[in-house]
Amino acid sequence: MAKGKRVVFVTQRYPPDKGGNAARIGDMASNFVDTKWFVTVLTLPPTYPPWSFDRSVEQRSTESREEVTVHCL
Repeated sequence: MAKGKRVVFVTQRYPPDKGGNAARIGDMASNFVDTKWFVTVLTLPPTYPPWSFDRSVEQRSTESREEVTVHCL
C-alpha cells in the first residue's frame, strides 16, 4: 500500500445520495484527493428518496469513485 496522508469519512450520506450533507462530504473528499490525500468513505447505500432504494439485506459494496474508495456497509 502506498504511503501518504490518509483520511476516513464516516457519514450517513454520500453522493449519489442527495442532500446538503452528501454534497459537503463529497466536495470535501474531492478537495482532499486534489491535495494528494488517500480518501476512504464509510457510508450507507443510497437511501434517498425514501421510497426508491433497494431494501435487500445484502447491500455491501466497495468501489472507487474519482480516486475515493467508498465502502457501503
